[in-house]
Amino acid sequence: MEIINGQVWYTYTSKLFKQFDLTEAAKKLIDSDAFAFASRDNGELYYKSNNRIETRQLSYKLNATGTGMKVSGHSDFVDSKQNNYTLLSFWKDIALKLSRLRLFSDGFGFPEDFIRAFMNPIFIRIGADKEYREFIPYVNLYSSGLIQTTLIPMNESDGESLYPFITDSVNLAMRGITSVLATKAYTKELLRIDYDCSGIFKKLREFKYLMTLDKNLELFRKEHEAGIEKLTVYEHVLGPSILLSDICLGIMDVCGNILSRHRTTTPEYWLQKSIRPVFRNGTWRGKPCVYIKEHTNQKKLSNENIEHNKTLVQSVMTRCFLKDGSDSSTKPLVDLRLLNDYSHFNSFGVSLSIASDSALEALKTLKSFTFDNIIADCQIKNEIAEYINSSYESFIDAIGHCNTNTTLSELSLELILFEERMIRSSSNSGEIAHFIGTLKNEDTIKNNLSILTGKITSTDKLLDLTDRIKKDQLNKTLTILFGVIASATLSPELIQPAVKSLGIESINATDFEMPLKAICTTAALVIVFVIVWCVSKLK
Repeated sequence: MEIINGQVWYTYTSKLFKQFDLTEAAKKLIDSDAFAFASRDNGELYYKSNNRIETRQLSYKLNATGTGMKVSGHSDFVDSKQNNYTLLSFWKDIALKLSRLRLFSDGFGFPEDFIRAFMNPIFIRIGADKEYREFIPYVNLYSSGLIQTTLIPMNESDGESLYPFITDSVNLAMRGITSVLATKAYTKELLRIDYDCSGIFKKLREFKYLMTLDKNLELFRKEHEAGIEKLTVYEHVLGPSILLSDICLGIMDVCGNILSRHRTTTPEYWLQKSIRPVFRNGTWRGKPCVYIKEHTNQKKLSNENIEHNKTLVQSVMTRCFLKDGSDSSTKPLVDLRLLNDYSHFNSFGVSLSIASDSALEALKTLKSFTFDNIIADCQIKNEIAEYINSSYESFIDAIGHCNTNTTLSELSLELILFEERMIRSSSNSGEIAHFIGTLKNEDTIKNNLSILTGKITSTDKLLDLTDRIKKDQLNKTLTILFGVIASATLSPELIQPAVKSLGIESINATDFEMPLKAICTTAALVIVFVIVWCVSKLK
């Protein structure tokens, strides 16, 4: 079995602790120079030209068949002397935008508003390899704080047998990375995270470090002959090897730091208290997204192709080289693609899209639609699958912070609205409706939904029980209070010394009966309320 042409994207998902205004977030990311440009789901484009942040509104118009679209409003960006990698990334962004518009209806808020920010390339060397692998990273930042990092490979897997394809590409996350090269702007942002999170005294002590950072970086400077153009890059790995997850999570941390910190010219930056350099949840998830265009023994229709290439499919989906796919004990795979041109499989640990001969023949007749568009379609679906799963996990975490029935009811309503937006946004396409329905039947999401439902029910019962206990305690307190008030009175004999001190020699009980009762009752009330107030403060 040989992979004639294919590529593997890597997508990692987590959630930032804070939510950010997306317009300000895009401008901050671009202003840092760690990111080349950013596009928003509403068509806004953010980039830097002549050291100024520029904003343009792009217009997208799909053709009748949805296989292409006309884009306008980007001419200033293209003419702004961007490097070749940035222009290539822009066309990748356009392909992803086309798929987003084709697959999901606008106006329903699903997926939620987000920005997609592209970086300049990074270069990775595995183990003792001599050659570097080239990737273009991009980040999806959603309005809820959910964040995704994806690495787009610039090197395709051509003429590679199945075993090294599984070992070196599908399971790249398990390989030790001995060298990472990246641009100066991103390297600086990665190195200054700890400094930005320091308090005023540590900032002052290490101010020299910040001022000499550019000079110190020159020790790790390299000129790298990349596939498109020559770049000046800097080494990141100076000690033991690292993993792919370290790189992708590091990109998320850089985003979190850029968005959270104050400008260095403001007093807030220098006077802040020391904080932990932690910007996202400890829970994260990453997986390879495998796209195979051509392979040996390729069949005309996708169902035939899968049937005759079980070893290939099952090896990728189990991320383990299998001698015979029919001998695997894995559960039956569900094809997320309804048409018989290519297949798309998704699981918790990997995603696979594999074309048949009929798909390749159809692409030859279409000028505006290529296999890159099929990759974009499947990548959008893969990102949405992770978005849905992570959203459910966020709801599960949020339930633990509900202290009242009101907040729990608000969260339950938010969950219902999330489900409604998901259903309505996917209603214009039978394929997407099938995709969403199949996703919700996967074990991971089914388990999350089961946990979510059970946690809502249990939390609701717990809050009801807590409310009843509080009401019982309040009723007992009020009963005691009013009992004391009802029986409260002070004997007139206790008041007589005070009256005599005022010069009154004798007291007629009849004359002073009502005033004395009023005085006694008032005194009793004051004493009771003071006691109740003291008890409440002690609690």
